[in-house]
Amino acid sequence: MSTVTQIRARQNGSEADTASLGGEIEWSLTTIPDPITVSPASGDVELADIILVGSRAIPSPIEVNQIDVDIDAGNEAWHLALDLNGIQPNNNLDWTHTVSGNRITFKPTSGHAVIDNEHGITIQIKKLRISRKVGTGAVIPVTKWRRPGETNWKTDDTAIAVGKFPQGFYLRNFKADPMYIDNGQCVTLTWERSPGSTQDLLYDNTVIPVTDYTEFDIKKGEITRNTMFYLRSRAQQGTDYAERTLSAYVTVNKPDLEVGHLAVHGAVSALSVPGGQGFTIGLESKRAVAPTDGFLVVRLMDGQGSALIKGKYGTSQAIFMRVEPEHMDVCRPIKKGMELEFSYWQNESKFSYADGEWHPLGSGELEWKES
Repeated sequence: MSTVTQIRARQNGSEADTASLGGEIEWSLTTIPDPITVSPASGDVELADIILVGSRAIPSPIEVNQIDVDIDAGNEAWHLALDLNGIQPNNNLDWTHTVSGNRITFKPTSGHAVIDNEHGITIQIKKLRISRKVGTGAVIPVTKWRRPGETNWKTDDTAIAVGKFPQGFYLRNFKADPMYIDNGQCVTLTWERSPGSTQDLLYDNTVIPVTDYTEFDIKKGEITRNTMFYLRSRAQQGTDYAERTLSAYVTVNKPDLEVGHLAVHGAVSALSVPGGQGFTIGLESKRAVAPTDGFLVVRLMDGQGSALIKGKYGTSQAIFMRVEPEHMDVCRPIKKGMELEFSYWQNESKFSYADGEWHPLGSGELEWKES
């Protein structure tokens, strides 16, 4: 189980190769407590600690000489804190800090720091005074950076959403059992949640209301590929609300796969039906519909004659296989849903018959029926 954090990255003055998520530094955020509890309408406020960890996923290092942390502050639902009074900031680089308005600025006493794959930054802001309305605020780290050898400094910032929830709210222990399944196997999802909030289960393109549930079964045959499940809970006060989302991942052994384009360098083997599905056709004409993509192999046996196989896909129809004894095996690729019609002609009194194999690239047999 993991908590899903809403992050919006913006780069100002960066080149096109800047990291697409999280800017030049990728930030993660945790809170103590988790989740944060909104302050009551009056009286003592709730306190929380914010921990920001910045890391560099891109191999090349950058130089950083200032990091600002902006925190939405005020009295509205979209303000995380009431103000920044009494906060206790610190960091692992021993940089100094100043507080001005809604911004905390961290700077080295001289020079700059190098951030790379092995050297990151941790910023902690303790005793943050949480505002009094349920909602979602933002913590925005702003990084001033440059690449080694450059002289001009650039900035980018990342907005991280942080929810404030009513007293007693919780959503936790979201689990999938089993986490590793065979293709199509059943899965049971379980979780713990507080009353007074609504929940939705999301996966693929499906949204299922599961308010008041703590368990949900995914039926046999539904999960055929690796799947991320999301459990979203909304806590609301009046028109203001905050959402918390947890995730659980299920890995499928031999998953189904859909791709837009596939380039294969090497061999391809279709293993759904070893050796193919064999069939024999005598004098009668027959029809079939391809249940999946595949390859059709046909040959004429014993005597003389010829056969035609017409293929219809949508509104277009054409003769795409002509089979004669001297041609031996004839093989053609078949699209899923193609309508096939087999017609046979004897040559005077001599008898022939046809046989062949269907080699599917998915599941499903080719069923020949009389026309």
